[in-house]
Amino acid sequence: MISTTLRIAMLVAVAVYFYLVLRLLKKKSLNLKYTLLWLLSGIIMLILAVFPQILNGFATAVGIYEPTNALFAVIFFCIIIILMSLTAIVSKLNEKSKRLIQSIALLEKRVRILENEKDGDETVSYTHLRAHETDSYLVCRLLLEKKKEHEACNTY
Repeated sequence: MISTTLRIAMLVAVAVYFYLVLRLLKKKSLNLKYTLLWLLSGIIMLILAVFPQILNGFATAVGIYEPTNALFAVIFFCIIIILMSLTAIVSKLNEKSKRLIQSIALLEKRVRILENEKDGDETVSYTHLRAHETDSYLVCRLLLEKKKEHEACNTY
């Protein structure tokens, strides 16, 4: 059985937890769709603090001798789920950033070409540019152009 002191500490911790999450949500530091997982883990902790019999039953079913150890297992599980969710979000945002950077680089290249055409320099057709726009080629080409621009700036 979980001691009364631990239950009170859990209730206070959950209250502070909900206050912080809702405050961050109000300040728009957290997006609502990402806050739901945080709120769900808080609700789980609240249920376990109010009804410790659930934790005792879980500990017995899993074969954990002490309910406090089962509490740590549940908290660890919640943290792992949140970390996996955040990793998926970061991966998705990283892919979006990569696509946006590539699009911006293409637009900058097209602007430079149009400016060169206006100045009367040698022109490259739009069709020629589009024919070579695979992801890997684009990234390599843009990195080489940046390197050349950087070297040109350093030689002066």
